Amino acid sequence: MATLNSAPGAAASPRTAVLVGQGRSPDAPPPSVHCDHAPSDPSAVATPVVLDLDPLRLAGVSIDTFMNSYHDLLAKHQQTLRDLTAARRHNEELHALARPRWDTARRFVDFAQHRYDVSQGRLRQAIQREAEATQDNERLRIEMRGFGDLRARYSLLEDTTTETYARLQDYAVGLERRLATSQHSFATDPSIDSPSLAQDLLDLRDENVELRQRNIDFASSCRTANADRDTALKDLSRLQKDRADLQRCYKQRKQHIRDLEREVQHLKKGLHHARQRLEGSASAADLQTLRLEVHVRGERVIELENLLAKAERRREDLHRVHDHTVGKLEVARREILDLQRQLGSTQRQHTRAEETLHKTQDGFRNLRSDQDVLSRARDTVVRELKKVQQQ
Repeated sequence: MATLNSAPGAAASPRTAVLVGQGRSPDAPPPSVHCDHAPSDPSAVATPVVLDLDPLRLAGVSIDTFMNSYHDLLAKHQQTLRDLTAARRHNEELHALARPRWDTARRFVDFAQHRYDVSQGRLRQAIQREAEATQDNERLRIEMRGFGDLRARYSLLEDTTTETYARLQDYAVGLERRLATSQHSFATDPSIDSPSLAQDLLDLRDENVELRQRNIDFASSCRTANADRDTALKDLSRLQKDRADLQRCYKQRKQHIRDLEREVQHLKKGLHHARQRLEGSASAADLQTLRLEVHVRGERVIELENLLAKAERRREDLHRVHDHTVGKLEVARREILDLQRQLGSTQRQHTRAEETLHKTQDGFRNLRSDQDVLSRARDTVVRELKKVQQQ
């Protein structure tokens, strides 16, 4: 088969031979057609116009022109395919170069998320411990109000003890005065039976019974005061233990807050370095995605900073409450020491009152023995007087 891109006037072309053999002889082409008359334009004489009006030759020329254009277009298409393949290969190389940095950025984001989750867990633990410390402070405040009742009961006991001791002293002085008066009257005139002595003895017995009853009441009051003192000491020890627990919890929470602050600073630095590393490493879409994700992480870090600020404010509030509780504990300790001193003074007064009561009882027994001796002496004197009168 003959080629289609051969020259139009080639004599060795088989297609030309076939085309010529169909309607013309294979001789030379016919001469050009010239005009018989002379042209009016002088330039036409110099350059005569030659027109080949053979349709077969025109079709061959058109086909050859079309085939040449087709081959040029095919060559350009193949070159475009080669350029596209090279561009794809280059794009794959760029993606392969950008993937390790993308993986590094992804791992860093995962690490930042993990640290953020750990910080959130520690922050929740700190908030829970703060709530527990607040409950402990409320319980301590309720227990501190209980010390007011204890102080009121002790004040009542102190008033009762003071009144009892004053009455006991007055009674002891009055009894000594009456006994001295009775002894002086009987010593002055033994024959006169003092009617006030029997009444004094009866009064003394009644007062002795009343003093015994008051002594029993006072002993029960002392036992109640001792029980209240023991309860107050137990409360004081429990308050001291709670204070130690609060101080330990405060130190732990302060350490946790410092750790959270260090983690936030570390996350900020990591995010800043990640932004710097990702500025020119990834493509536009990947860079936009990373910027969006870094923005989201930054918002979470800001939220964590707000939570840390809130935890710091709550820590300061807890510190103030702790100082207030410590002040109340100091006041309660001083009140308990005052109660102990007052209770010791009351016990000493009670001991002196018991000693006075024992002395009064001893004086009463001595008075009865003296009364018996005086009665026997009076009987003896009366019998002797009767004998003298009879004589």
